[in-house]
Amino acid sequence: MHGADRCLIVGLTGRTDLNGCTCTLREFSDGRWSCLLEVDGEVVRVLPANLSLISVSPGLTTLQNAVLALDVPAIMRAIASSGCDVNARTPSGGSALLLAIEIERLDIVELLVNAGADIAVLKPNGAHALILAAEFCKADSQIIDFLIARGLDGFVNRPDHHGGTAVGFAVQNGNLSALHALVRHGGDLYDTDILRLFHSSGNGAIWSDDHTATFKQLIRWGADVDATGADGLTGVHYAIQNDLLKGFELLAEHGADLTKPQPACQGRTGNSPAHAAFILGRRSFLKVLLQYGHSVSPDEVPRLQQLRRELIQIAQDPPKDLTLYEVKHGVQRLVTEPVEVAKFMERMTILPKDPAQTKKADAFVMRTICASCGQSSKDTMKKHMVCSRCKAVSYCSVPCQRAHWKKHKAVCSATRP
Repeated sequence: MHGADRCLIVGLTGRTDLNGCTCTLREFSDGRWSCLLEVDGEVVRVLPANLSLISVSPGLTTLQNAVLALDVPAIMRAIASSGCDVNARTPSGGSALLLAIEIERLDIVELLVNAGADIAVLKPNGAHALILAAEFCKADSQIIDFLIARGLDGFVNRPDHHGGTAVGFAVQNGNLSALHALVRHGGDLYDTDILRLFHSSGNGAIWSDDHTATFKQLIRWGADVDATGADGLTGVHYAIQNDLLKGFELLAEHGADLTKPQPACQGRTGNSPAHAAFILGRRSFLKVLLQYGHSVSPDEVPRLQQLRRELIQIAQDPPKDLTLYEVKHGVQRLVTEPVEVAKFMERMTILPKDPAQTKKADAFVMRTICASCGQSSKDTMKKHMVCSRCKAVSYCSVPCQRAHWKKHKAVCSATRP
């Protein structure tokens, strides 16, 4: 596939066929897109690109378009041309060098730096070349080593305007090679860095084998599995919110506190991990919690179901006095505008979205926890008996069923499916 074919990708959305090349664009919450290029059904390249760049591609310079096209001869011609500004800014505030880093091309990075590209260039949000390398350059750490050798050693621990560092972005993206390189060059590790593994991307967090490898490396370096962020949440809380089951299982295996409640909010006691998993309909998390001896009592179910309904209502019609805090890259920000509150709650996935999943979570709790004594089927080492009428509660023994009947009788018919 020629560079000219790749340039045609700019300005397209969705999935499009170009001269036998299929292009699929995927949008991320921070405005970036990923371009998946296929030829005859075979994936040949995944190119990260900025949404604003794609939409305003006519505003790019000849050099910047050549970089996006991965066309080295065209890049060299552009650099040699009269009046070429190698440090010209893109409409979104980037540069040709930052584009080259995002597409992970060391040869183009070297070419641009040797032509006078400013390696200390910053994006409008304060992100610098090392931060972008930590985010995008996963094949190896050569770009990071090159940038530091050429003068960016003072940027290793420099944060962007939101407080995010290159090390933090390497952790969040499961970029272990970049993480090793940054630490080797003096990158600072903080207790809260492990939390970055469990942050949502906004369009649904993804846990990969790279994240598992990064998690295990952080543990070897002494990371605290119970580290708490500025919002009072731990990795356990984030994993449940963002539906990262594998990450949650790793935390449990390494001794994380599975009982610590979330911070109190609006005068209410914070929910435990089991409560949060129930509210969000995370049955798989409830199963793991039960293996470690933690569950939701049937007596708590009505309160938690009511809280679930209230969360949905808040998102649909946020009260004027609602106070929410968003923590991004360690910086806490007050969220008050109703529309922003709804978007915030959706982005942070703190709302139960699938009624089918919440029903499964409800059924799991009611069928594994004795409605009378609260013992779990794991504790009693036997399958519980389900109420034959409503099939909504279970008991560990006949005596428990008889003892609870007077209380259960009033709601038994009402809950019958």
